[in-house]
Amino acid sequence: MRTAGLFLFGFAHTPVALDDLARLLLPLRHVETATGPKYRYPSASGLYPVQVYLYCEPERVEGLDAGLYYVDPAGDLVLLSTDHIATAELHVAHNRDLAAGAAFTLLLFADMSAIARSYGPLARDLCLLEAGYIGQALTETATETPCELCPIGAMAFTTLAAAAGLPSEAQFLHAFVGGVRREDSGESVVVAQQAAPPAITSDLVTRLREHAASRLPAYMLPNDIILVDQFPLSANAKVDRGALRALAAARLNDVKPARPPSTEVERRLSGIAARLLNLETIDIDREFFAMGADSVKLVEFSAAIEKEFGHRFQVIDAFANPTIRKLAAHLSSGATAGAASDPLVSRARRRAESRRHTRSRMDGNDG
Repeated sequence: MRTAGLFLFGFAHTPVALDDLARLLLPLRHVETATGPKYRYPSASGLYPVQVYLYCEPERVEGLDAGLYYVDPAGDLVLLSTDHIATAELHVAHNRDLAAGAAFTLLLFADMSAIARSYGPLARDLCLLEAGYIGQALTETATETPCELCPIGAMAFTTLAAAAGLPSEAQFLHAFVGGVRREDSGESVVVAQQAAPPAITSDLVTRLREHAASRLPAYMLPNDIILVDQFPLSANAKVDRGALRALAAARLNDVKPARPPSTEVERRLSGIAARLLNLETIDIDREFFAMGADSVKLVEFSAAIEKEFGHRFQVIDAFANPTIRKLAAHLSSGATAGAASDPLVSRARRRAESRRHTRSRMDGNDG
C-alpha cells in the first residue's frame, strides 16, 4: 500500500534548557522602581489578579525538578508540589497527543478576591483581558528562544488547582503547553506514516467546481482541487501553509505529471516563473498560487514579463490568466487587458478610473 507522510504539530523530545525557560518567563517578572514594582503588561487599576503556575514534566527541563511551581513576579519559581500529574489526561481528546509531548504547562488563574470587590460582574472579563496581555507577551518572547507555546482554552484544571492550594473562588482562565520548537531540534516534521487518502472522487470535485463557478469571477476559479483528510498544523495548532503547499504539490505530482512548455512564449514564461519561485520544474497548467506564488510574487512576475517581452503588462492579467499556458495564449493574442471581459474586473477598473479623475480634478482646483 502506498503511504504518505502524516504531518502533526508537536514539540521536540529535546529537554528545555533552564536558561531558555527563564527567558521565556521574563515578561512575568516585575521591575522594581522608585515608586514600587512595575509590570510589563497592564491590569485593571493595577490590581494584577492573574496568577501564573508552571507544571514541569519529569526530565523535560534541564536543572528543574518535576512538579508544580508558582511563578512569582519577583522572579522566583516557588515549588508547591512534587506529585506527578498526568497532564495529558486533563486535555480534551484532540489535544492529548500534543500535551503528551510537551515539556511544561503554564496555567493562568484569576484570584477573584483581588478584583471582584472593585469591578463586580466585570471582574472575570478584566481578568481574561489581562490573561490576553500575558499570553501576547509570552508568545512574542517565545520567538526569541528555541521554545514554542501552544495556547489551550479548555482543560480539566481541578487537579492542578488543588495541587496549587488555590481557593474555590479561583477561576481558570487559560493555559499554554510548551517545549522545544521542533525545527530548532533538527527533528523531522514527518513523525508518522499513514495510508494514502482515498482517491479523489470526480463527482465531489465536479460539484465543488460548479459551486465555485456560481460565486466567483472566472479569473478566481481554481485550476486544481485537492482533497485532504486533514490540514497539516504547526506547533501553535495553526494551518502550516508551507507543509500544506508541499503536500499539495506531492499529491498533484502523484495524480498527473507536470506538463512542460511547448511553445517559445511558454518556455520564456516558465523560465521567469522558475526563477522567481525557485522551482526546477514548471507545470504550464498549474496555477501560480498553487506553485507557491503570492500577490507580491505576481507583481514581480508582471515586471519581469514587461522586461522580457518589451511591452506593458498589467498584474490583473496574471490574475485573469493564472497558468503559464493561459498567460502565453494571452500574450500571443496581443491583448492588453485579459480580464476586461470579466464584469467584476470591469467594474473595479471603472471605479479606479473614476477615483483618478476625481483626484486629478481636485488637484487642478488646488492649483
